[in-house]
Amino acid sequence: MSARWFPELNPRSDWESKFIDAMRDGALSWSGVNLEDASGFSWNSLIFAVEVPEVPSRSLVVEAWPVGVETRQAHLFGPDTVSLRGPTVFGFWDEGSFDDDFDPRDPESLVVQGVDASAEQFGEWAADWVRRQLLRPLALLEWESGLRRWVFEDTGWILRQEGRSSRRNPPSVEGAKRTVLRNGADFIR
Repeated sequence: MSARWFPELNPRSDWESKFIDAMRDGALSWSGVNLEDASGFSWNSLIFAVEVPEVPSRSLVVEAWPVGVETRQAHLFGPDTVSLRGPTVFGFWDEGSFDDDFDPRDPESLVVQGVDASAEQFGEWAADWVRRQLLRPLALLEWESGLRRWVFEDTGWILRQEGRSSRRNPPSVEGAKRTVLRNGADFIR
């Protein structure tokens, strides 16, 4: 059954094939998502996108680079040339652009690089990161002004915001209506 997930991915190497299989196997433990809607594609790297129903217009993205490369991709640490030595896997929350939301210094992101491990192990780490993200406690905060924020309750990290707020005078969380979208009872950091 899991072979149907990410069907558009055509592995270009044995490493990619093993990584994809590990992601498919790991996806069996993901909850709260429709895996039939999960997507993946091959470009310079393998990219997986998993929509999160509770958060509009946000996806979990895993990007796998099977071999060392030099790239000028802006989303890999800025506009400079970057050397990825050996297999590298990134995981991050994205708003649909796949090119401007990743920051390797962001504690919410996944970065596995410079590790001597099998493709299957890289795939397991990536799938486990997605699983943990899907288990995190999540709430929707709404203010009378129309401002809405989807936040992780364990860190306060804002996943998405609709409406305007002042940077100088941000709204008080105490003044917001709070709706629990996911209680995080099964979440282990």
